[in-house]
Amino acid sequence: RTRKIDLLTQTQGKDMTHSSNIPVADALEQAFARARTDGGVRYLQATINDEQLVPAGPPHHLGDIKEDFESATALFQPKVPTYVLFRLDTQNMSGYEWILLSWVPDGSAVKERMLYASTRDSFKKQLGKSYFVTNDMFGSEKNEFTWAAYQDLQNKPTSSAPLTATEVQYNREATLEVHQGHTREYVHGVQFPLSDDAHNALAALSMGQNFVQLRVDSTKETVELVSAKKIAVGDLPHEISSSEPRFTFFKYTHTFSGESIDSNLFIYSCPESAPVRQKMLYSTVKAPVAGAAEDARISLEKNGKIEVDDPAELTPDFLHNSLHPKAEEKKGFARPMRPGKGGARLTRTKEASS
Repeated sequence: RTRKIDLLTQTQGKDMTHSSNIPVADALEQAFARARTDGGVRYLQATINDEQLVPAGPPHHLGDIKEDFESATALFQPKVPTYVLFRLDTQNMSGYEWILLSWVPDGSAVKERMLYASTRDSFKKQLGKSYFVTNDMFGSEKNEFTWAAYQDLQNKPTSSAPLTATEVQYNREATLEVHQGHTREYVHGVQFPLSDDAHNALAALSMGQNFVQLRVDSTKETVELVSAKKIAVGDLPHEISSSEPRFTFFKYTHTFSGESIDSNLFIYSCPESAPVRQKMLYSTVKAPVAGAAEDARISLEKNGKIEVDDPAELTPDFLHNSLHPKAEEKKGFARPMRPGKGGARLTRTKEASS
C-alpha cells in the first residue's frame, strides 16, 4: 500500500491536469435518459475513452434484481477499470433510484486508477445526483461486489461506519489529482442563503409545480421566493421580469428522439437595463443558487443552465436547441492539388506580350 501511494504521488503533476470533470458524452447522457424513462433497463456500462464518459455496450434489460446484479459484476475484467449504472427497485421523488458501481482493479494503470477515482462524483453530478442513492459501491476485488455486500451497503450509515481498506485507498486516490485552483464556479460566489419558502418551493418542483422563480434581497442578504406554480412552456417568457434579474427553475417537458423527457432548467435572466450593482450581485449569487438546487436534489441537465438578457428569447425552440444542440458538421481538410493537376493556366509568350 505504501509503495502504491508513492507511485500515485510521483505521477501527480505529469499527465493528470485534466483528470477531473471528465464530460459525459451525449450518447451516454441520452442512453441514461432513455433508461430512466422507458422503465425496461436494469443497467448500463460506461468507460472513459478519449477524455469522455461513453457507453460500453448495449443496455441490459430488466430482470430479477439479484441475477441482474451478478450479470453486471460479471462485466468486470482484470486490470480494466469501468463503471456500471445499475437501476434499483426502490424509488424517490425523481423516479427509480440508481447506484454507481465503480470497478478499479488492482494491477490497472496508476493513471487510470486516479482518473476513475476522481471522476466518480462529477459523473453522478452531470447525470443528476438526485437519481442516485447516497452509498456507492467501489472496489478493486470481485468479492467486494457480491449481492450480500450490496445489501450490507444499503443498511450502512452514510457517515458513522468505518471505511474498509479499499474505501480508504479509493478516497486517497481520488484526492491525488492535480488541483488547478477552484473549478466549481460558486466557490467564488456570495453565499446568500435561500429562505425557507424558496427551499420548500424547490422541493416541490417535481410534485405538480414546474416553475419556481427567485430573487435576491440585498437588504436581508437572502434569496427569496417570487412565485411557484405550474405554467405552460409558452407562458415562460411572460412570467419572468423584463426589468430586474431573476433566477428561474423550470421543469421542461418535451420530446426528443421520439421520447418524452422531463428536463430541469436553471435560467439566469439579467436585462441590459438593470443597474450595474444589481447585475454584479446576481452574477456572484448565481452559482451558489444553482448549487443549492442540486443540494435539494434537483438534477440540472448538462446543457440546462441558460443565461438570457431578454425573457422573450425563452421560446420552446430556444429551450429545445439549448438542451440538444445540433452537432457541427466537420469539413475535411482540402488537399492542395499536385503540380500539373490544376486548371488550365494562361502562359504569356514573348510574341503575345510584344
